[in-house]
Amino acid sequence: MNYRIIFATILIFCIKSYSQTINVLTPNGSERVDSCVETNITWTSSGTSEYYNIYYSINGGADWVSVASSYNTVENSFDWNVPNTSSVNCLVKVTDALNENIFDISDQFFIIDGALILLYPSGNENFIAGNTIQLTYGFNEEQVNSIKIEYSVDGGGSWLTEADNVQATGYYDWTIPNLPNNELTKIRLTDTQDVSCKSFENEINFSINSSVTVLYPNGGETLSSKVGNQGDTVIMNNGPETLNSGSFYDDGGLYNNYSSQSYQKTFTPDFPLNKIRVTFQSYNLEQGDNIYIYDGDDDSDVLLGTISGNSNNQTAYTATNRYGQLTVKFVSDGDSNFDKGWDAIISSVGTEHYNVNWSIIGTSNYFDIDYSIDEGNSWTRVVSNYYSTTGSYSWQIPNTPTNSGRLKVTDSQNGNVVDISDQNFTILEADPMIILDTPNGGEEYFPDQFVLLEWRSAFFGDSVRIDYSINNGIDWINVIPSTSNTSNSFGWIVPPTPSDQVYVRLSDPSNSSNSDSSDDLFTIYNYIKVTSPSSATLTRCSSEDIQWKAGATSGVYKLEWSID
Repeated sequence: MNYRIIFATILIFCIKSYSQTINVLTPNGSERVDSCVETNITWTSSGTSEYYNIYYSINGGADWVSVASSYNTVENSFDWNVPNTSSVNCLVKVTDALNENIFDISDQFFIIDGALILLYPSGNENFIAGNTIQLTYGFNEEQVNSIKIEYSVDGGGSWLTEADNVQATGYYDWTIPNLPNNELTKIRLTDTQDVSCKSFENEINFSINSSVTVLYPNGGETLSSKVGNQGDTVIMNNGPETLNSGSFYDDGGLYNNYSSQSYQKTFTPDFPLNKIRVTFQSYNLEQGDNIYIYDGDDDSDVLLGTISGNSNNQTAYTATNRYGQLTVKFVSDGDSNFDKGWDAIISSVGTEHYNVNWSIIGTSNYFDIDYSIDEGNSWTRVVSNYYSTTGSYSWQIPNTPTNSGRLKVTDSQNGNVVDISDQNFTILEADPMIILDTPNGGEEYFPDQFVLLEWRSAFFGDSVRIDYSINNGIDWINVIPSTSNTSNSFGWIVPPTPSDQVYVRLSDPSNSSNSDSSDDLFTIYNYIKVTSPSSATLTRCSSEDIQWKAGATSGVYKLEWSID
C-alpha cells in the first residue's frame, strides 16, 4: 500500500474541513442604494460559527458603524434598513462574531443616496442674528414630499420648530434667530411621513452671533445734566403728563390690544426750554380708529398729523409752540374691533444732549437703555423697546449727580445680549432754570389791574423773589421778597407807576444770579391815557374824535382842553 498517497489525501481533507472564510456578495461595489429602504446584504462563508457582526462605512472604511451583532443565520443574508445618509465611498463588512479576524469587505465602493440630507450649513459657520440664509438640502423626490425644519441652540439638547410642514424644494430661507451661541447650533430636517428614518441633523455645529458694545459713554466722560426723571411708561388715558422721556403705549400696553375707549392726553416737557417729541415706532389701528397729534395743550391747536392703518416705519412729531406741548387724541369708532395699537417713544428736544452710541452685531434692533449712578449696583430705565439700526440715542442727562455713572444697553428681545460702560463716568448737577412767561414784553397795564405773573422752572428751589423796574432795568422795586415756586404763578396788582420802560424779574431769594426777566419792555399807563387826538396840528371848525384808555376809574370822565 502507498501510505504517502493516503496521508496526503487525509491532509487535504483536513485542510478543507477547517478552512474559515467569509466572502461578501452584495453590496460588493458600484451599486446605488436608496436610504430608508431595505437592501439585502449577502455573503458566503465556510467554517464559521454562523454568528456574524455586520458593519457599514461611508468613508471608505476609516470608520465603521454596527448594523447587527452576533446575528445568527445559516442563509448568509441580512435585510439592512439603509440609514438616511449620503456617500459614494460606502462599504459593508461581515465578520465572524466569535473571531473578527475572519471577515470580508465589499470589493469596491457603492453609493448610498440620501432620502433627506442637509447640505448647507455644513458646520463651523458663524452667522449674524437677523440675517437670512438659504438652507439647502438634497432629497429623494420619490420618497419625500413635505418636511419639518427645526433648529437647536444648545447642541441638540432641545429643538425649536422653524417650519412644521413645508413642501420639499431643496431650499428654505431661514432668518437667523436672535439666540447667540458659540458652536451650539444645529439644523434638523425630518420627513413628515417618515420621522423614524428620513431625518437628518448636521454633525458639525455652527454659531450665531448677536451682540452690543457700548461706545459712548464708556468711562471717564463728564456729562452735564439738564432734565428730570426718565424712563416713565405712559399708558394712554385722559391724564396730562409732564416728563422728559419714556415709552408711550395705547391703553392695552405694549402687548395687549387697545379698547374702544377714546382718550386725549397732553404732554408737557419737564424742562422749560424743551419741546416734546412723540415718535411712533409702529402702529396697528383697526379701520375707523385714528390718532390725531396737535401742536399745543388742546385739540383746538394746530393739527400736526393724523395716524391710521398699519405701519412699522418710524413717524415723529415735534412741538413748535412756546411751551413745547403736544396733545395726542385717540378716537375710536366705537365698534368691537380692536387691534394692537401703538408703540411710541416720548422724548424732549431743545437743550443740550449727548449721542449715546453702541455697536450692533445681529440683535432685534430694539433696545432697553438704562443708567446707573452707583457703578451698576442699581439701574434706572431711560427708554424701553427703542428701535435703532445705527446704535444711537439722543440722551438728555437727568439731574442725578454722580462720579459713578454707568450706561447699559440691552437687546429688548434677548436680555442676554447686553453691554455696560467699561468704566465710570461723571454726571454734573443741573443748573437752576426759571423762565418768565407773562408779562414778557409789549403788554399794556393800568394801575390797580390784576395781572397773573406766570413762569416755568426746573431745579430752582422752593421760593421766588419778584421785582419790577420802570426805568429799563436800571433800578428795581420789590414786589414780594419770597413767594412759593410751586404754583408757577403770582397775582400782581399793578402799581400806579406809569412808564413805558417796565420789566418784571424773577430770582432766587438766596442767589440773585439765578433769575429771568421779561424779554422786552411793557407799559404801565396812568389811570387814564389819551390816545387820540395824537396829531400836533388840528384843523379849526373840524370834528375830531377824542379817545382814551383807562383803568381802575369810575367810568365817568371830565374832558378839558387847553391852548397853552
